[in-house]
Amino acid sequence: MTKSKMKKIVSSALVANLVIGSVITALPTQGAALENTPVGTSAENKIVSNLKATQNILKNTSFASTSTGITDWNVEQNSYSVTPPSVISPGTKGSDGWFNFGRTSIRPLGNGSVELHGTANSVIGVSQIINTIPGQTYTLSYDYNTTRFTTKAALVGTATYTEFIVSTSGVAFKSDSYPSGGSAGSRAGTSLVGKSGTITETFVATGKQTKVFIGGNLNSADKTNELFQTISNVQVLGTSTTQLDAPTLQPVKNKDLKITGSLNGSIDTLQEVQIYKNDVYVGTATVSGRNFEMTVSPSNVGDVYKAYAVDVWNVKSNPATQTVTASIVAPPTINAVTTDDTTVRGTVFQGNVCIIK
Repeated sequence: MTKSKMKKIVSSALVANLVIGSVITALPTQGAALENTPVGTSAENKIVSNLKATQNILKNTSFASTSTGITDWNVEQNSYSVTPPSVISPGTKGSDGWFNFGRTSIRPLGNGSVELHGTANSVIGVSQIINTIPGQTYTLSYDYNTTRFTTKAALVGTATYTEFIVSTSGVAFKSDSYPSGGSAGSRAGTSLVGKSGTITETFVATGKQTKVFIGGNLNSADKTNELFQTISNVQVLGTSTTQLDAPTLQPVKNKDLKITGSLNGSIDTLQEVQIYKNDVYVGTATVSGRNFEMTVSPSNVGDVYKAYAVDVWNVKSNPATQTVTASIVAPPTINAVTTDDTTVRGTVFQGNVCIIK
């Protein structure tokens, strides 16, 4: 081999080993289709205002129902006492629209009202568990209308009431009962119309979840006397809440298969961490203590990930943002070169381009 040929081979190998890392470019990988498809609703619908306006926290205030219950509501009753009721299975709705429990029954009308029926002495009503912010003030309100009650025996009176109970973890911290119609029973076998009105009360939440019960009850020495009462326009209005601090999102490379980050500030009211890619909702991350992570598919360089801390009111924090950058490419290897070689051989990461000078 001539000296000029040997010099060319050695020089080429040396230059390749020194500069090859700076001239290798990684080809971006196309992101998975799943991440580019909105889940459930569009990103525009998922991202809500960071400012929390007062709103009705109760769900299904129309009292829409199925054959086996009232969506989002529990039925509670106590058949023989006006002491606090307990949850009962609705069973199956009758052809007349009533869920019948013997001495009590309930009929959701689906128009924003529910009709209650009780026999003395009993209590019947509905309850719902809502997310609340400890220390925040809420306003409970509803309309009641005692459409009918009876005094079936002479000189045996009936007293009817509407009531509410607010509790956390089984402990009632605010409740009240209001007269809604009554009679001393001066006339036997009569059916009377009671009172109607609006109840409005405030309470301060003591936990992240609060149960609200609304119902009716009646007292009478004649245990056959009955109450029919309609509850409507139910509301629990919540005040504004403090926005959670923006989380921290770790840098993301195009070949990463996991998004990781951490939470900042108070997380007492944290509900979940939501991940978006290019402003399209991807899903919720798994949270462990103050850290979170989510499995993802490889991304394109330039894609933008955002992470939001979402509280129990579905209010989002400001986002943590990371723009996807290229992964560091492993340097190539070059096989040993002798003075007799005319070809330089080695290995390079699949999908990359290797230039030898």
